[in-house]
This record gives sequence, C-alpha cells and structure tokens, in this order.
Amino acid sequence: MMGWHLFFYLQEKIKLRLSLVLVCLTFLTINNIALAATSTQTITIRKPDYQTPLAALEQYAQSILFKNVALAAVNFDWRAFPRLSPEHHAVLTRHYLPTGNQSFNIAGVTLIASKHDTDYYYFTFAYEEPPTITVNVDQGQMAVLLGRVESSGQVDDIAAYIDIGLTDPALVRANNLAAIWKRHFGYYSYDAVVLGRINHFGAVKFSAKKIASSSLPPDLEGAWQLFDLAPFNLTVCNHLVSRLTPELAKLRHLLMGHCHAISQLNDEDASWRSKKAQQKSTAIRVELDQLRELFAFDVASRPLFFVLVASNGVFELTPSLIVPQVAQYTYGGVDMEAGFTPHQLPKQYLSISDMRKLLKFLIKNEMPILAGLIETAITKYQTDLSKKQLDADDLSSQFENSFGKY
Repeated sequence: MMGWHLFFYLQEKIKLRLSLVLVCLTFLTINNIALAATSTQTITIRKPDYQTPLAALEQYAQSILFKNVALAAVNFDWRAFPRLSPEHHAVLTRHYLPTGNQSFNIAGVTLIASKHDTDYYYFTFAYEEPPTITVNVDQGQMAVLLGRVESSGQVDDIAAYIDIGLTDPALVRANNLAAIWKRHFGYYSYDAVVLGRINHFGAVKFSAKKIASSSLPPDLEGAWQLFDLAPFNLTVCNHLVSRLTPELAKLRHLLMGHCHAISQLNDEDASWRSKKAQQKSTAIRVELDQLRELFAFDVASRPLFFVLVASNGVFELTPSLIVPQVAQYTYGGVDMEAGFTPHQLPKQYLSISDMRKLLKFLIKNEMPILAGLIETAITKYQTDLSKKQLDADDLSSQFENSFGKY
C-alpha cells in the first residue's frame, strides 16, 4: 500500500494552454482488492498548440480521471437546501474538495487504450471503483462551496451563483449578488435588469441598433459583455437569454422579463402579451409609422425616447437625464411651440419642456396612444423633480434654522 498527495499544475509544468488541474486528494493505491468493481473511463484532451510529450498528456489525463472518480464516489446530501436544483448541485459539486479525513481507495489504475484524431487525444483507463462516502452539506460547507464558485472567475459559475442567489436569497445576500455581477459586468446591465433604472445615456445608446445574428458572440461570456454595454437592445437581450442553460431558471426568468419589457415595438412572437397589450403595441407602431412617413422622424434617432416608447415607460431615469420645465417664451410675439417638430427633441436627455411641446404636437396630429404615453411620462418625471426640489428646499431650511440665514 502506498499513499501520496497529488498536486498537478500542468499548465506551468508543460508550458501549454492546458486547463489548470489541482487535485488535492489522498489516494491509497491497493493492487489486490477482492470483489472490487472494475470500471473504465475515457478522458478526452484537446491537442495542445505545441508539441508535448505523450507521457505528460497521459499524466494530465490520469489526474482528471482521479478527480472524476473521487467526485463520483461522493454522495452529497443536499436536504438542508431544498430550493436548489440539480443544476446548482452540479456546479457546487465541481468545486468540492475532500477534507483531510476523507480518502479514496483506488486500485488497478491502468491505461488500456489511447488514440487520437485531428483535434483530440483519447486515453482509456481501467480502475477499481472506490467505496462511496456521504457528505452532508451543511451551512458551513455550503458557504465554502459558494465562496469557491464566486471566486472562480468563470462566467458559467457567475451565472450559477446569481441563479442560486435568486432561487434562495438566504444563501446569497443582495449586496453580494450585486457585487459579483458588477465586478464582472460593470457597465449598465445590473442597473437595467435588477433595478429597472437607466443611470447613463450609454445604457440606451445602442437600444435601436440593428445587429445581425451572425455578428453576435457565440459564447455566454461574450453575449453577457455585449448585453452589459447594450442592455436595452432587444436582439442583444434575447441572445443572452439563449446562451443561458435552461436549468438556470430564475436568472433566465429575470432576463426574459427585461427582454419583454423592452419589446413593445416588436411584433415577433408577441403571444406572451395580453390581447389588449398586443392591440396597444400595434397602435403605437402605426403612429410611429405616421411620424416616419409624414414628418421624416424616426424614433430610433432619439434613444431615450425610443426606450420610453419601447418599454411603455416602465424604467426609472436618473435625474441627470431629465431637464426640468423652463419658462415658455415667445420671439417677436410668436409662440415658439407653434413650429415644433420631434426633430427638436434632445438626443441625450429628456427635457420636460420639449416633452410638453411633443405632447401638443402629437395631440394636434391625432396620435393619441403616443400622446398618452408622453403625458404619463411628463407627470411622473415632473412629480419626481418636484419632490426632489421640495427635499432640497427642506434641507436648505434646516441649515438656515441651525446656522442662520446667509
């Protein structure tokens, strides 16, 4: 009988772009175990870019085998966390490392076949299966596993960590969920999806941009990075949802809800909407066509206005994107609102004054659905601004009472 600790870091050892393998498992190799079950397993390794000794690749494959066999020998008891799904279990299991008192008996590890094709090596091993052990996952063990998932830096793990937090908020606090999302995707997506807020013009800058499906990133990380830059682009939003595994149900549901919220101008697969909502969307598109045909105005040229219409005004705007009402003025006795057209709308913010002019314009030109939407937005933003002004006046009054008026 011989025992040893196996620590492989083959990326550094053979200086190739191989995955880091760190196996901290105690294996007791026993050559003669009566009645032990014999199994085989084939390990597939992508061919490295540079010539590598076959013995090093075999050793690398064997280390993967040891880890696979060890994890298969562990029976995890997840009953303390009934909300978690099998997908969550699988992700957490990948980050499990046995403690010092857990050892696995593995005997007769033998390479019985090896072959290769254009892209991969295939190593087939025979081995004696070790006895199964049971790990009761408690709060302490769960905290350790979640910590490893959070710190892995892999986008699949990040998605799973967020989904676990959404599934069972007791396991991942809201501030931790926000921290990991913003640490890896630090532009606009968290505020847009989780807070329902537009904090910067950059968040809507590409909201109406047409993007060919062939130009979209094929992987989850690339799709999320693009979404982080353009969270109000419906094509980008739907693409991110398509990259997520269906088992991450809570995260998919959250993102799908965001996609639905910005899809009022999209008539593709609108079956999820109520009949009344579909009729309203159709009416909005008709009026937008009128703006385009009669006044050569495309709502896509004003991203904030576009998102306001596409989302039916459901997103909160940061105060820096809203300009308060200014005094109406005339020039030579002529009302300046008389010649207003939507082309005069500012591009990077919403002006209460201009929105009031737009409201009159829409009413005059018989576009009642858009007019109602703009009127609601004016009321909401004007109320928000008035409240902030009252708060500021109250704070100023408090200073005056405390320190005297200056």
